Amino acid sequence: MRNKILLIASIICAMTAKSVYADPSFAINNTTSFYLFNKDRAAGCPEVVAPGQLGTSSAAWCGFVACATKDFDADKGCLENNNDYSALVEGGYATWFSISFGNHVATVPDGNIYQASYDANGKFILDYKNITQKYSAGPNAGQPVTLAKVMSYSTGPALRGVNVSGLEYDGTFLDAMYQHPDLPDIRYFVQQGMNTVRLPIRWEFVLGTKGNFVESHDPMSTTVNTMYLNSVYDTLEKYLASGVTVIVDLHNYMRFCPTGAAIGQANEPTDAVKNNCQIVTSDQLAYVWDILANKFADLGKKYPNQLIFELMNEPFADFSNQNQILNSADLLAAEVAAVKAIRSHGLDNLILLSGNYWDPFHGWVDQSPQPGAVVNGDVFTAEKLTAAGINDLSHIGIDMHQYLDQDYSGRSEVCQTYSSYQDFKEKMHFNVNGVDIFGNWVKANNMKVFLGEFGAADNETCRQDMGYLLQYVNEHAYDATKPNDGGFIGWTAWRANRHGDQGFSNFNFLQAADGTVYGATGQPGNGLGIVQGHGNGLMDDFFANYLTKSGAK
Repeated sequence: MRNKILLIASIICAMTAKSVYADPSFAINNTTSFYLFNKDRAAGCPEVVAPGQLGTSSAAWCGFVACATKDFDADKGCLENNNDYSALVEGGYATWFSISFGNHVATVPDGNIYQASYDANGKFILDYKNITQKYSAGPNAGQPVTLAKVMSYSTGPALRGVNVSGLEYDGTFLDAMYQHPDLPDIRYFVQQGMNTVRLPIRWEFVLGTKGNFVESHDPMSTTVNTMYLNSVYDTLEKYLASGVTVIVDLHNYMRFCPTGAAIGQANEPTDAVKNNCQIVTSDQLAYVWDILANKFADLGKKYPNQLIFELMNEPFADFSNQNQILNSADLLAAEVAAVKAIRSHGLDNLILLSGNYWDPFHGWVDQSPQPGAVVNGDVFTAEKLTAAGINDLSHIGIDMHQYLDQDYSGRSEVCQTYSSYQDFKEKMHFNVNGVDIFGNWVKANNMKVFLGEFGAADNETCRQDMGYLLQYVNEHAYDATKPNDGGFIGWTAWRANRHGDQGFSNFNFLQAADGTVYGATGQPGNGLGIVQGHGNGLMDDFFANYLTKSGAK
């Protein structure tokens, strides 16, 4: 009798479980860091499921949008704070997805860089997905995107290319993921003869808060944002395998700035005081580069001559605020610590250090930006690097930047006017009283130099200034037959971004429009493909003169 009772009880339990499973009320356990919004306001679907919460639905199917923030508009989509906190604007969008509750299936659109899963217990997961980008239109529609043969140069700087911006975007990290670069983003530049990409990334997106990738408040957090880092790794792997040289640039200005859903786009390190940014220490810089080097170690060893590490973009000392004055000796010590962290992973790739005061090319040797400030050329020397324990200087270089507008900021379309090339060199303090002081510094320190950012508007004066700049770079190009002389190994123009003209100065966008990629089924999903920025004319008017026509092999 007892066994019969147990058997009957088991049957009843099974029937009860089955009836609950088939009931139209379903649950979704949001284990992600994102807010899940009912995109179409469909009846029976939960309006919003916050991170870590359980949502229930009386509908068997629901469509959601995953957002980094708690604000959503049915017409605009995901919302986050703008730069001055005055309004909510579009941003923080990950992807649309659907849940089929009865079948326990989560689906994202084809060509999307995310993958979703929904298991029998209602657990929902959203993660990065490595996909092969395909042509979305044109004669090659449906075929994988490929690159032309990557150009190499036997005379002049060997590396010539462009900054591909996006992964450092100053919103939540999902805004950066939305612009995740892939082969279509560089196809045009390779066709023009470029062979190098400088790839800016953000420290705050590398590290999150436990249980929440969106929030980043600790420069030494033990929570690594694998979704973001896997995205960066994917880009690097594709570019390197195609023959492109890639410079991984930690685009943080020697600052760490808290980020997250409540902060939104207002976390740009260049406004360090407003955004509660702190100057980073040697231990912190070494820590983040230890994480990055570990992640990219296999790529670094597979492509030792193609993968380059740039330790920090444009460190700066804000002399208007006592708490934001970056000491140049401290900067050097921090970068040395980061070099050692990278080398501890068995990597002998080229590492680029950056100077203080926005890393300027002009005045590197003899102009300080503030009375009493130390000149970069007196700090970043072979002697001091060797004394700090960097013995192999053959795999060390210096990154420098140069904009040609009147305050060297890269924000104006009005460039300086020079009467001649000699006048340009004197006023930029490359030459003083006819002496090539910068060239002498490079040779004395046997220093490899890379012009990581430069740019100007598409007008006659600006093109002339950029011509003078690259003429000087060409005259001081690194010559492998004279390895003890140092010199410029290359340059990357600022900048490319697939979304085209976003209201910045016109030298910021250099790529051609291309409707055959990133169409309606892929990122960004607007059906437009790559949008041409209004600075694209510079490619034909200026950069073409420095690509493929001379020194190519």
